[in-house]
Amino acid sequence: MDSSRRPRSSPYFVMLSAKEIIEKHMMITSKSKFIQDNDMERRAEIERVERLCYLLESDLRFRRVEGNKQRYTLPVLDVLERDIEASIKAVRMEKDRKIQGEIDHLDNMVRHLKQEAQIMYNENQRRAYMDTLD
Repeated sequence: MDSSRRPRSSPYFVMLSAKEIIEKHMMITSKSKFIQDNDMERRAEIERVERLCYLLESDLRFRRVEGNKQRYTLPVLDVLERDIEASIKAVRMEKDRKIQGEIDHLDNMVRHLKQEAQIMYNENQRRAYMDTLD
């Protein structure tokens, strides 16, 4: 059988020689090895950055400004101040968002209750009118 022809039983099956199979296998394994190497490098970089972040966070957490225990330069204090102000701003924004959510929820409840009261009032008016007709 010619290796370029496909058998009728399966349109996706191609007859390959042993050499072609080995070449395809080598190509696929080399690509997967390259992908694995990139993943390992990426994971190592992520771990390095995570360690650095942890060290910076712990350094910021345990710094003390009060007293003369540690002297800070003006640029360091400016950076700390900006970080604290950014954190406070983020907390305030989240707080405002939650408060607005509660206000919207309460507005919806009041609107719903008003609609129910209006429906009940209209129903009572209709009944009273119907009673006068009897």
